[in-house]
Amino acid sequence: MGQPTCEQYWDGEPCLISHRKGNVLTFDAPDLDGAYQTLWISLTFSENIEADASKITYKNFVSGYFSWGYGHHNGSASSDGFVTSMPVPEPATWTMMVGGLALVGASLRHRKMSVSFG
Repeated sequence: MGQPTCEQYWDGEPCLISHRKGNVLTFDAPDLDGAYQTLWISLTFSENIEADASKITYKNFVSGYFSWGYGHHNGSASSDGFVTSMPVPEPATWTMMVGGLALVGASLRHRKMSVSFG
């Protein structure tokens, strides 16, 4: 597995441990604040990210999974699920779509309707 690194995002908070192996990036966090709390995230990319972190982009993102659990003397909770990415259309795509709708609207507006009774 790739060399783990500790990412501490807030002062005083425990760190997220990240690993890169092949095209998979994983994060996990140790027990927090004396309570049993875990966080695990796995993200899969279309290219090898182990040697080149610049390949970790939304364009190369394929799929992911997360799991979170918490336990204390007051109770427990957990959640898990899939991580997905929705593509955002580029401005040229929006322009073509709006232009196409305008042409359809214009052609319907200028169409002559004939009504016959008979």
